[in-house]
Amino acid sequence: MSSKEDYSIYYDLSDYLFHNVHKKYQENGYLEGFDFYLILIWKANRAKFRNAKKVFNKSKNKTFDEGVEILTKQIFNARSDFERVQILFNWKFRVATASAISSVLYPNKYTIYDYRVLESEDLLEFKNLDNKLNVEEKVNGYLEFVESFKNLRIKLGFKSLRELDKYLWGQSLFNQVKKEIKKLDELSR
Repeated sequence: MSSKEDYSIYYDLSDYLFHNVHKKYQENGYLEGFDFYLILIWKANRAKFRNAKKVFNKSKNKTFDEGVEILTKQIFNARSDFERVQILFNWKFRVATASAISSVLYPNKYTIYDYRVLESEDLLEFKNLDNKLNVEEKVNGYLEFVESFKNLRIKLGFKSLRELDKYLWGQSLFNQVKKEIKKLDELSR
């Protein structure tokens, strides 16, 4: 390898985020813009720029790095789970994006709120959290979702929230592919 930088660390973005970025955040008490932007790419590549603009909108006249530092320091200094999540909603992040940020920063406290995970019968009641207009209701709804997710983790015997998230995501993808192949087969008849 001729380059000093090992760009292969970004190949498995999930691994990079949950190991490297999580560790940097815990050590420094904030994130830099580059790592935060990677969370946005990982969660929803198609919406990364729209989500990044929320940092500019809230941290007026700051660079992206400065805005991310302000945001992530606020989260780090928050006194409770409620306050951490509330900060993200106050910065106008939707539940899915806020959950991705939270789960990378605190993987043992929070989990991903994602349409694939919400296909689980045990979590169906939480499908419309973004429709709640009141930030307090949205925060409470997400925290209730996390509690239900934790209970499901125990019920199904997974060691971590992340393991269950991966399992449910994989199950959803598997079911989607099976349904789509069945539709393709029906077209050939």
